[in-house]
Amino acid sequence: MHARSTRYIRTFARENGFKLGNDRRNRTVQPLSEQRDRKPPMIALGLSLLLKQTGLPGAARTLSKPHTLSPESEPIPMGDLIRMAAYATPRSKRVVVLPNRILINTLQDTQPICAHACKLQHGGQSTILSHFDSPYFRAVGYSSKNQYVVHICLAGGPREHSSLWTRIPTLTNTDFNFQLFPGQKPKDDFGLFYITFYLDLAAAPLPWWLQDGISPASGESEDTHESGVIQDQPEEHRKAS
Repeated sequence: MHARSTRYIRTFARENGFKLGNDRRNRTVQPLSEQRDRKPPMIALGLSLLLKQTGLPGAARTLSKPHTLSPESEPIPMGDLIRMAAYATPRSKRVVVLPNRILINTLQDTQPICAHACKLQHGGQSTILSHFDSPYFRAVGYSSKNQYVVHICLAGGPREHSSLWTRIPTLTNTDFNFQLFPGQKPKDDFGLFYITFYLDLAAAPLPWWLQDGISPASGESEDTHESGVIQDQPEEHRKAS
């Protein structure tokens, strides 16, 4: 692992009362078909129901198979996505919903969730961006062809002021990713612990943006903000499982 990533994780652990240990798990090899047959985590179903609560038509969406971004889709880098959410939040539609039962059981929290959504441009392509926020649930997502990509952010922030954004069991029971955004100096590094889900939108009824010849509802503003790219900042990635 990159030295600055290691330094960030150690600082995060110290500041938030975690203790780092050696990985003592046994690695097992399973057939690919068996891995694909595993049930998705409960937080993924809770997230799918949350999107339904906030306007996605049809039944709760299932995870894409295989669970990855389709080859013809262009990913939005996490740095760009954070910039887009920061830009869009004060300009987007906002609703407040109560967490569904599955999210309540997973997050161990019943506080309302603020949801924001709007249409943006990235790389010349239109996308529907969503941003969810509550004291113990933070997520940002975007549409990409027949999929909806959602990152649930569990913890992070500046290295010297990093914090946990969810309940401890949610973090410790989750296979999460870690990404470091290097600053000008190591003390300015920004880290992010998150999990990513790819939801399949191909089943009917399709969301309005996938229906040919259907435009946004009358009076709905379309934001054509073109997000900037984080320039000259390499990003360190780590998969933690």
